[in-house]
This record gives sequence, C-alpha cells and structure tokens, in this order.
Amino acid sequence: LLDSILNVINKRQGRTYGPDPGKSCVIIVEDISLTPADKWGDQTNCEVLRQLINEGGYYDLQKLAEWISIMGLHYACVMTHPLSTHRDIPMRLKSQLCAFNLTVPSETSMNAALTKVFDRHFTRNKALPPVIKFAKMLPEATIALCKSLRQALVANDSKIHYTFNLHDIMRVLTSLLHCSPTEITTPEQVLRLWRHDCERVFGDKLVSVDHKIVVLESIEHILQHKSFDEINREDRKSTRLN
Repeated sequence: LLDSILNVINKRQGRTYGPDPGKSCVIIVEDISLTPADKWGDQTNCEVLRQLINEGGYYDLQKLAEWISIMGLHYACVMTHPLSTHRDIPMRLKSQLCAFNLTVPSETSMNAALTKVFDRHFTRNKALPPVIKFAKMLPEATIALCKSLRQALVANDSKIHYTFNLHDIMRVLTSLLHCSPTEITTPEQVLRLWRHDCERVFGDKLVSVDHKIVVLESIEHILQHKSFDEINREDRKSTRLN
C-alpha cells in the first residue's frame, strides 16, 4: 500500500511527501475489506491507511525513529457489504471515513441500461445490422455468466477474492466497448472477443485449473441459449481459448 502511494507522489522537502504544489491526489483503495489479518487479528493495510488519514504520515520502515509526512491526499475506499463476504474493516478505520451504501441495481435494470449503451455504441459507429443485433445480447449474457459463477464458485477464507459482481461485469463490457465496430464484420468476431474477455476477467482470479474449467463450462452453457442459435456452433468450438 505504501509503495503504491509513494509511486504517485513526489518528495517536497525533508521527510515530507505529496503531489505537486497546488495539486491534490485521490487514492482509491479497492476491496479494502479483503485485507488479510495477521496472527493478532489486525489488518495491516487498514491500520496503515487509518494512520495516514488520521495522523498524516507514518514511521519509516527502514529508520523507525523517522516520521514521514504525507500531504495533499484524499482517500476513497471500496468494499463489498460485510453481509455478503463476512469480512469487515476495523471500527477505527470506519471512524475516519464517511460511508455510503450503494445497492446493486436489479438484473433487469442493468440489462436495460447496458443494452442501450451497446446499441448506441455500435449504431453510432455504423456497425452492420447483424453485429448490432448480436452485440445487444452480450450484456444479458455477461450478467447471466456472473450469476452462474457466483453460485458455482463460493468464496471462503482461502478464496476471499472469489467475488463475482458488477465490477467484473463492467470490466468485460467496457473492454468490448473499446473495440472498433467498423472493423467487425460478423457476429462471430464479437463472440470471440466477448469470450476472450470473459475468460480473462473471470479466469484470472481463479487459483486452480478445475475452477477455470468451471468458467469455460459456464460460458459454453450460456452459449447454448436459443438467442445464439444463429452463430455457428462449430465456429465457437474452434475458437475456444485455452
């Protein structure tokens, strides 16, 4: 945590660090509640972050008697609701933050909003009608895949990062929106790109080959839906990524 922060700020004078004069910096800490606890039950990163917010610095890890001051930083932390992961952050850190509880929208609402985004993106960039029609089905397919993996791969103490949520859905779909629709001429090309991103986003966090096989099987199950009947099944099998 400290190395990541020091990489984005500069030394001002003496033992004082911060962003360039006249500027401020926002540090965003994702999944703060997944910080592992030591044998005393303390979450080290959470305690360091609390000290940075409350006292504006920390003691140098190499020279324990020297105090390092950090100035001009603002902090934003993101975590899943404790009732979902059964993991929380210390009350001492909570007391330094202003908490906002954001509820996840329903699957219907997410699908409706994301489908409009895909329709507008591919239509505005003059993609072919078959490509537009197929691309509009991908938000629903991604949401269904995430829901399937959430049920098949349950997080526990040894796999606390097995959280499949809106963040992963948006990583897949945002990557698809970075493509150039004018260079995509067939729905099969969109399918290959979607499948690759699903295996990358959902597969990279897994710790065993068996779990990665679950992802592949879940993707194949999604593609068996009648909405994908127009896509050649043999082509899907030949483009499977290892």
